[in-house]
Amino acid sequence: MFLVPDHRYECHDCNHKFCTFKPDVLSGPIKCPKCGSLKVSGGPIKHGGPFDDDSLRHY
Repeated sequence: MFLVPDHRYECHDCNHKFCTFKPDVLSGPIKCPKCGSLKVSGGPIKHGGPFDDDSLRHY
């Protein structure tokens, strides 16, 4: 079993896009790992199942 990042964010200052694991509310606000800015937006990634719309396009 392996862990998959489940939150996707984008920095408004440097436009860096990054993924993280579920943020811990006790660890403080989300910061951009590239520039350290607190001006980030994003949220949970919606993961589809084995029969989501994208998987059916290949058949």
